[in-house]
This record gives sequence, C-alpha cells and structure tokens, in this order.
Amino acid sequence: MAILINNQTPILQVNVGPLSDVMPVGSNGKFTKTNEIGEFVSAIWADYEISNRYEYHPNILMNGVTSPAPFQGASVSFVQIAAPTLLLVCDWTCARLAKMPIAPSTTCPDDWIFMWASPETAPVNVGPDAETPIYRISGVYVFGHKNPGDTVFANINFPRLPYILDEFTRRIGDNNTEENLIFSNTTNILRTPIR
Repeated sequence: MAILINNQTPILQVNVGPLSDVMPVGSNGKFTKTNEIGEFVSAIWADYEISNRYEYHPNILMNGVTSPAPFQGASVSFVQIAAPTLLLVCDWTCARLAKMPIAPSTTCPDDWIFMWASPETAPVNVGPDAETPIYRISGVYVFGHKNPGDTVFANINFPRLPYILDEFTRRIGDNNTEENLIFSNTTNILRTPIR
C-alpha cells in the first residue's frame, strides 16, 4: 500500500513480521517483564556472529637460489623446516537486550588446545524505552591443533549460534573442495564467452 505525504512524495509502507518470539509491547517500546520483582525473564538477541579463521602452516620456506645458474631448473628452492601446524582464530561478538549475552566457551575437543583469549566489553547502553539494557561483548580465541595432518579441511568446522539447535553437519572435510577455482587449468579453458 502506498501512502502519500503532502500529496507529492509516495512512500511505500511495508509490514514486517516478528523477528523473535519476544517482541516489544505497548506504544513506548518497553519489553515484557514477567516476574514479580521486575527482572527480565526473556530477552532478544540483537546480534551474534562467530567467524572461525583457520591458519594452516606447512612450515615450508622459499629460498632464492644464490648461484647464477638455476637449481633443478628453478630460481628458488623450498625447504620444510618443521611439521605442519594448524591454528583456529575465532572472532566473535554478541549483543542482547535485557540480559547479558552468552559468550562462546573456550572448552575444546581433545585434539585442540586452548592457547589464549582476548574478550572485550562495550559500555552498557539502553533501548528505545530508555530502560532496557543492551549488553555487548566481543572477543578472540586462539586454539592449536595437536595433529593437523596434511590437509587444511580435515579439521575445519562451521560455527553454531546459541539459538540454533546443533542438528546440521558442520565439519567440512576433504571432500568439499574443488580444483581449478583459484588457479586456471589451461587445458580446460572455455573458448566461447558465457552469454
């Protein structure tokens, strides 16, 4: 439905459905208080994001050849100086109205070792009703894998948000990779333009 203001500017009115079971009530935007002493029993997640960055290091160094003649036809050589290592750097942030958010735990499976954490809190703010507190906390966790193996994807998982049930496959595995997505394979170049 279009609404006209001053009979000139058309404005489109869009009705948006609820984003959560806990919605503001009343015209002043206050949130429902359900117990007798005024504590918020339920709360709305304003934001939650977890990004896992994996750093797989095969510990291979590239050295320029110092002689004028190439070494085995190449001007550089490669040397593996140690066994491969795998780090998981987890960046996360969460915000919640009316209750403090639940931060991710540093507890990890036996094949990972928790190495360090850097949590960061933001000032408590208030919602549009000037009463409902808004809490935000962010952080970085770093984990190291005990035995990373030879491939990057064998130990990589998608993170899960706290309000989503853990019912999905989240481990990537080696079978979910495809060649020729980064480097071109000159033998299979598409000769005709895509239309």
